Formats: sequence, structure tokens, C-alpha cells
Amino acid sequence: MNFRKWPQHPHFYGWLALLLPVVLVLAAYIGMGVFPFGNQAAMIIDSYHQYVPFFSELHDKIWHGDSLLYSWHGSLGFNFLAVQAYYLASPLNLLIALFPASMMIEAFECLIILKISLSCWTAYRYLRVRTGKNDYGTVVFAGFYALGGFVIAYNWNVMWLDSIVCFPLILMGVERLINEGKGSLYTIMMGMAIFCNYYMAIMICIFVVLYYFVVWFSRKRKGIRSFFVTGIHFAGCSLLAGGMAAVYLLPTYYTLINSSQGSKPTEFKFYRNFLELFRQQFAIVEPTQLTGAPNIYCGVLLAMLVLFYIAAKNIRVREKISKLLVTAFVLVSLNVNVLDYIWHGFHFPNNLPGRFSFIYIFMIVVMAYDAWISLRLTDIRLYGVFFAAECVLFAFCVWYPENRLPVYSMAVTGALMAVYMILLAAHRKHAFLRIRGRKIQAKQLCLILLTVELAGNAVFGLCMNGTVNRTSYTKDRQEVADIRDRYEPDQTFYRMELAQIRGRDDVTWHHLNGMSFFSSTADDRMEKLMGALGFYNSGNKYSYKGATPLTDAMLAIRYVISNDEMDVSNLSLCEKTENKYIYENQQSLSAGFMVNPETVEWKIVEGEPFSIQNDFVRMATDTDELLFTRMEVSEPEVTGGSLTSTGEDKYYYERTENEGSLTWQLIFEDQQDVYIYFEASHCKSLKVIIDGKTQTYSDQRGHIVHLGQCDAGKVVTLNFPMDSEYNTGNVKLQMYAFDQEVFDHVYEQLSESQWQVTDYDSTQLSGMIDVSEDGLLMLSIPYDEGWTIFVDGEEAEKQAVGEALTGCYLSAGTHEVKMYYVPQGLRAGGLISLVSVMILGMSLFIQSGRFHKHG
Repeated sequence: MNFRKWPQHPHFYGWLALLLPVVLVLAAYIGMGVFPFGNQAAMIIDSYHQYVPFFSELHDKIWHGDSLLYSWHGSLGFNFLAVQAYYLASPLNLLIALFPASMMIEAFECLIILKISLSCWTAYRYLRVRTGKNDYGTVVFAGFYALGGFVIAYNWNVMWLDSIVCFPLILMGVERLINEGKGSLYTIMMGMAIFCNYYMAIMICIFVVLYYFVVWFSRKRKGIRSFFVTGIHFAGCSLLAGGMAAVYLLPTYYTLINSSQGSKPTEFKFYRNFLELFRQQFAIVEPTQLTGAPNIYCGVLLAMLVLFYIAAKNIRVREKISKLLVTAFVLVSLNVNVLDYIWHGFHFPNNLPGRFSFIYIFMIVVMAYDAWISLRLTDIRLYGVFFAAECVLFAFCVWYPENRLPVYSMAVTGALMAVYMILLAAHRKHAFLRIRGRKIQAKQLCLILLTVELAGNAVFGLCMNGTVNRTSYTKDRQEVADIRDRYEPDQTFYRMELAQIRGRDDVTWHHLNGMSFFSSTADDRMEKLMGALGFYNSGNKYSYKGATPLTDAMLAIRYVISNDEMDVSNLSLCEKTENKYIYENQQSLSAGFMVNPETVEWKIVEGEPFSIQNDFVRMATDTDELLFTRMEVSEPEVTGGSLTSTGEDKYYYERTENEGSLTWQLIFEDQQDVYIYFEASHCKSLKVIIDGKTQTYSDQRGHIVHLGQCDAGKVVTLNFPMDSEYNTGNVKLQMYAFDQEVFDHVYEQLSESQWQVTDYDSTQLSGMIDVSEDGLLMLSIPYDEGWTIFVDGEEAEKQAVGEALTGCYLSAGTHEVKMYYVPQGLRAGGLISLVSVMILGMSLFIQSGRFHKHG
């Protein structure tokens, strides 16, 4: 076909809507040097730490036919179905199976591009169906939704993009349900949104309820009876949509009730001045990533067209009022803490503000497009009034002194506004530009400028997001995989950990049976236990940093892979590869071992890890001696500030100069194996200086640090540089000596009766144990109602040990112990989903007209 005739094809602009975002994102990737155009990767922040490792785990399970219900590759074991529900549930994610394991980063980036492309198409489809227009303008306006501020800033949250894809079709479904009585589109798309990501679906559900009233109020009056009948239909379809996703929702619910709940609002407040919020709609604004104003950019012209929407004569007043009010409410919600808390599912987001701003952007796109197609129906006299009002608002935004934007952003926005004003006025007066004898309408020029703005802002924003070095992320993947294959348990069960990590979920990335973990679905009880034992922990993440010989034994850590040589009493070097040292823990316990029955009363208190470990030894064994003995710490030297001791090993400091610090000089009188525990709020880091070598720890929440064997007269320096962004802070420091003889005795007793696992996979373990006397079988497996324990073929009652681990009582003798895992709520959720899908299928079959009554 002649390419000049392509636009006449009914699907041409649909394909263009799919292609436009692909071209723009690829242009940005080329500019950033993303592989294969360079050596960079577009996965940043949480996608670096969490999402790519989780995609890698899903890929590994698909290719090896492993269960999707549970994984041992992190957190001592975790509910993988709950991880899927938040991160991996999208059917599109199955496309990663087409990629080799070495290209998970590229699979991730391709999914980003695909989902952005689909979101442009669904927005285009909504505008086309709603208005009957099918031209390039429809594509460009849809592009400002697909590449608006939300997607540009948060596209690396690939699991959120499915909601962006579904949202326009969900609203189309609501309109069709109310206006035509057909609820199938709404049910299917809402069900898909909930299935793909329940978290974003919470925000969509809230808005859909509001939008139901918008659509109802906008239509012609139908009477109160029709309102309730349609409302019941809407509610039924909503329940059916939720029911279809119940296979994920119910198991995830039982997981989330044990996850970190965060804080609640204690007062009503605005986050910032609304002028600062309006400035986020300027062009060439750097995307907000972790903190700052919400990302609401959706095109300079589109924001300007909202005033023209108000004056549009061909739109019902009721419709204009209701849409403007609901859009304004969403905008206000982005700036009010209580409303923000409600929109995010009664939870304050951990960074990444304004996670529902895509709703505001889409409503602006819809209203702006309605205004766009009716510009010539607006009184020409109102153009001047609108332009003047917009200039005044722009001037106030530029003038407002707080958090001013760069000059280039304000200049570009001002220039775009001026040109758009001229072009809109020219369009209203039917003016045109003649080039080489060809007429170019002002509206066409406007679309060209819109395309340039869309492209420029998209490429700029994506480039400002930044990249990571692909080689540094993947360089040890094969080396660790080879180590894992050589040392991974065949039938028995033990764990491997990483002494140093690049990303928080490196254990998952490398498919190691480990304890480090970072996930929004992380069990709060596990996080508290890890912190109480002295490991690094912060909110929904924790890592191996802070281990001791006792915790290595308790948690069945058999091997440790390190980038550097280690000097720890329980670890012996068994191999050195090109870049790694592999250490074996000679005093590791199995996944289960017998302890005294009173261990079930072991209490967890964060901030006292040595006392907690001493308590465990005392309760689990017959040992009365202390494993860790407290050592006195001298007063620190303070520079650039003042210091006050607040007791309990804590100090409060006030910074008086730019470069303040706290320094401890530790001088040892006897040879001892020394560990310290620190917490350091508002300090940049902890620097440990031993024999002229410096080791830096940047985790303010703190953890245990092994200083090693300290001979008499040895000097160790601990330096805490104060953070210049804060004037005050707190430091906690404890120092304890580790007694190897006591540990040897403890290990000897705990190792007497161990569960010898002879067979295991992702959802079951089985083995034998010889028990010398009645006691508690303590399992280094997180407590989860999904686990069922069978002892000699009979179900045993589970016990929570340390509030987070699993145990069960065993009598003396030889026992066969088996464990099976089925996520709590999976059976009920699966049944609900099956019934819901059957109801929807029957409904669609009846609506198709193929079902007839026979007399």
C-alpha cells in the first residue's frame, strides 16, 4: 500500500499509538547508553535491589518446573505467591521465559517498553471510542498519559505499569456499565488490575467508586430506581472482579497482616504550597524519585486546555462540574496527608510520593482532549481571559521562592505557553501557514509542537532517572552460579550466604538458600527477629551483615561466599576462585535441632543483640555461662560538637561545626575475640580502623560488627562522622567478648539431636531425628500458617519460637518429621476465583445470544 494512504487505514493510528512510546523510550535508552547501545541498565532504586532478582527467581522456577508457592532463596524461606501478587502477577511477565537467564535485565527493560506502549494504546482506545475521533491528535494526547510524569518517574516499578494499562479500559467499562448496562468489560479489566497488582488496584478501586457517581451525575436523569439497580449491578461486577483475583488476594492478605504496618496520620496537614504543586506541571521538570512533590506533568498545553474545557459548549454542565470536582479532589489528595494515607490503602508510602497521580493525569488528558476537539465552539473573547489567567498563575509559580525549578524549565514552559496561545488563537480564527504553496493549519502546527514537547520531556525525564552499570551487576553471576552448583545441597538442607552484597536481594538473584531479604511483603516478625539478633535490618529488609558463630549455627548457614578474606572463628577457607573466597562453617546445625522446651518463651527485644543471644543459649541449653561478656567502653572524643551520655550505652550529640565526629579509641588489655553493636542516627557512617586499614559501614540502623581477635595492647579506632544535614543525633555502642569455649559446649549440646533432612524441594522437607529426651524441635524456618508438620504420619501442633521461627514438641525416640507448605488462603481463594470465572463465563455466554430457551 502507498504509505500516503496508510493514515486512511482504520488501525493505522492504533498501531501508531503502540509505536510512538517505543520510539521515544528507545531514543532515551540510546542516549543513556543502555545495553546493547552501551554498558548501562535502566533498572534503578528498588528495581536494582528487588524486582530484577525476583524476575530472575520466577525465570528460574519456570525453567526448572519448580513450585511457585514458596522459595528458600531469601528470608530463610518466604511465601513466593505473595511476592508474585505484588511484583510478578502480570501475565505479560511470563514473556521473560523467552529470555536466557543471563538477560534478565533486558527482559525487565523490554517489559517496561511493552507496558508503556500498551498504556498509550489503551488511552488512545478510550479517547477514540468515547469521542469517535481517530486521528493523530488522539495518539498524541494518549501519549501524554503513557509518558506523563508518573510513568517517566516510576516506569522502573514495572509491576505498577499493568494498572496504568488497565485504567483507561476500566473507566470505559464503568461508562459502558452505566450507559448500556453491560458490565463485562469493567469486570474483566478491574479483575485484571487487581490480579496484576493488588496495591495499585486499591487506588483504582477508590477512584472507580467516585467515577461511578461522576458518570451517573453526568448522564440524563433516569430516576432513583435506575440509580439503585445500576449501583447493584456495579457492586456485583466489582465483587466478581475481586473474586477472580482471590487466588492471589487471600494468601497475600494473610501474609500482609504480619508485614510492617507503618505509621498513621496524627494531624491534618498539607505537604506543600499548591503553587509548588502546580509547578510540577511545567515542562522539563526533573522527575521526583524518592522524595518531593508528586509527578503530575501531562503536557503544558493539556494543563492550559482545562480552562477551555470549562467553557466548552458541547459538554453538559453536569459532566464538567463532576469531572472537575473529582479531578480537583485527586489533586488535593496528593497534597494532604490524611487523604494521601487513605488513597495508599491506609498506609503511608515508603518514599515514591503520589503513587496515584496517574489518575489525575488521565483525567486531565480526557478533559483536555474534550476541549481540544471543541476549540472552535468557544467564544473568541474567552481566549484572552483564559490566556491572562494562565499567565498570572504561571507568574505566581515562577515567583514562589520555595524549591524553585531550574531556569531552563521555567523558560521552556513560558515559551511553550506563548506559542500555544498564538496557535490556539490562530486556530480559532481559521488562520493557517503557507509553506511552498501548501496550507498548514494552526492545529497541525500545534500537534507538531505537542509531539516535540512529548518527545523532549520523555527523553529528558528518562535520562534524568539515571542508570546503573550493567557489568558490575552481572559480572559475578556465573562465578557464584558455579560455586552454588558445587556446594548446593543435593538431598539434605543447609544455607549459603554472601558476606558482601551489591543489592539487597543478591541472595535471591543468585538463587542461594539464604536469609537476606528485601520485599514489601517481608514478614514483620522476621524483620524484628533479625534486628534483635544483631543483623542489619530496616523496615522491610534485612541482611547477613551482623552474623556471629551462634546465628550461623542457628540458621543453618553452612557456606559463606566472600569477596575478601575473613577471620571468623567458625569459618574455614575451603576454596578460592578467581574473585571469591568460599568459607565453610564447621559448626553449622541442620534446619532443625532439639532445644529445651522453655525456648518457646524466648522473647525478642531489638537493640540488645548480645543479651538476646545469651538468653537463647541459657534457655535452649543447660549452659549457665555467658557466650558474650560485656566489655567497658571509654568515653568518645568529640570534634565539632558537644556530647551527652543518656545511659544504656547511648549518647546524644549536637553538631556545632560543619565537620563534626565522634571517635572511640579502644585499647585492649587481654587477647579477646571482640564484637561491637552500633546504632548511629544522623551519622554518615561508622569507620573501623584496625592496623591502618579502614572498613566503612553506612547503615545508620546499625548491626553487629566483628572486630576480630584483639591482642593485648591492640588499638582499634571507631569513627562516626556527623551528617552535616542534621544538627543533632544519637549513637549507641556496645562491646562484648565472644567465648569460644562456651560456644563449643553450646554447639556440642545443640548438635546432639538434629533433624537429618533427606529430601526437600520448595514446598516440602522430610527427614529423621533421634531425640534423647523430650523437648522442642526448633526449625530455622519462618513461622507461617501455610506450613503443616507431620511427626510419624500425624499432624503436630506448630509453635512460634522467637516470635518468628517454627518449632514443635517431640518426645524421646526416633521420629520421621515431614513438612508441607500450602499458602494460607490458597485453597479458599482458588475456589472463589474458579467460581467467579465460571460466573463471568456463563454471563458472557448468555450475553452472546448463543443460549436460547427451548419450549
